[in-house]
Amino acid sequence: METILTARQMQAGDRYTIDELLIPSAVLMERASCAIADRAEAALRSGACRNSRVLCVCGTGNNGGDGIACARILAERGITADLLFAGDPEHRSKDNRKQTESALRCGIRILQDADFSAYGLIVDALFGIGLTRQVEGVFAEAIGRINRSGAYVIAADIPSGLDADTGRALGCAVRADETVTMQFRKPGQLLLKGREYCGTLTAAGIGIRKKPVKEAPELYALTREDLKQFLPPRIPDGNKGTCGKLLVAAGSEEMAGAAFFAAKAALLSGCGMVKILTHERNRGVLLSLLPEAMLRTYSSDQEAAEALREELSWCDAAAAGPGLGTSGRTRALVRILLEGGLPLVLDADAVNVLEGPQELKKQVQGPVFLTPHPGEAARFASCTVPEIREHLTERGLALAEETGAVFVMKDACTCTAFPDGSAFLNTSGNDGMGTAGSGDVLTGILGGLLARFAGGKLPGCRMAGPLAVYLHGLAGDQAARELGRSSVTASAVLAGIPVILKEAEGE
Repeated sequence: METILTARQMQAGDRYTIDELLIPSAVLMERASCAIADRAEAALRSGACRNSRVLCVCGTGNNGGDGIACARILAERGITADLLFAGDPEHRSKDNRKQTESALRCGIRILQDADFSAYGLIVDALFGIGLTRQVEGVFAEAIGRINRSGAYVIAADIPSGLDADTGRALGCAVRADETVTMQFRKPGQLLLKGREYCGTLTAAGIGIRKKPVKEAPELYALTREDLKQFLPPRIPDGNKGTCGKLLVAAGSEEMAGAAFFAAKAALLSGCGMVKILTHERNRGVLLSLLPEAMLRTYSSDQEAAEALREELSWCDAAAAGPGLGTSGRTRALVRILLEGGLPLVLDADAVNVLEGPQELKKQVQGPVFLTPHPGEAARFASCTVPEIREHLTERGLALAEETGAVFVMKDACTCTAFPDGSAFLNTSGNDGMGTAGSGDVLTGILGGLLARFAGGKLPGCRMAGPLAVYLHGLAGDQAARELGRSSVTASAVLAGIPVILKEAEGE
């Protein structure tokens, strides 16, 4: 499991490593610069650069110091690199001044200006993770010249101009081909435009230790190895009952597709038994498409409520919302589900019928996972979609703390936020997954995993949230590899689930 650090947490770790562990800042800078130089040398050797000329564009802080030292290290390896500074030299940090003096003594060329388009590789070392203000003046001009250069660009720690916590471009930002970040990835490298601006992201271990920061979120990301560790294990002497029983309340009249995708995803995720509660008009389609699932239908609101109450005594977990609509019937079903106290997933219309955090807080009795997309989250939290997207982690954590539920805040980088102040940022998936039915598949995966945890009486139910999101994204990546991102469909994502689980189970 990977730790993600905010800018404030990273700065605290940096100070702790230098002041308390007594590792000199110059040592950390040399290690960081070596990591950047390694990637620059690899890019030059790979043929990714149009020529072998290197320009390091440096600011006045320690990030600039990384760039200066990188030029010196490349020169030691026989690669000529020029230096260009931006900003007031009077504002240089102590380590930046030392690195500049060292570069001069080692014969590194320091230019007053440069033709950026003449270089095959540019190292962006203007700003580090501490930037919070809008980029203006000579710095904005330098960023523009880097982006227009056509050179292969490597960003030191983070693309200059990118907010390390939110992924927003602060006026403008460098569009890097790759980014070498120090020790830990940062939220802004994953959220919003972060992935796009960072390019290929590498975390270089340079010896910085994490230091707990009061009132700061604990952020994590799952890795492939975590699938093996956290997925509910198969039980050799188990049966369909011990592998979990999931009830899927989905599909109003003529909305059988949403119910199908959710139920099919749950079965493919290893759930032992799935029963769909849906409108009678969907019977024929669902029996034909998914004979492995059981079916309970209704024709009226009263029948729906009665059926749900009966089925809650059968299942280990429930998932509701895909294709249900926002009628009074859905409101009644969601109320019954919340009162049931079972592990529960609320998606789409099951989220839309909730009036807000206070209503949910009064009804949460068991493990409840909400999976809103930005529009649904904005309606629930009474704010705007941009506010949700630009503060995804903070909004998710605030809603989780206020309600006691887990919020799976869906976006290009989905955030799973827990009431205890911890959250997982998802690193799998691709833009091809922005397709109808993809969210229904996630609902089914999450519901299926919850049922597996509960049915097998296994600990770790909370991990179902980030696990489902990560597995969903990996299945989408599998679909994109086979079909191309433009042709990914919900059915293709479904087909990717068993491929990923087979790999995770070592089969």
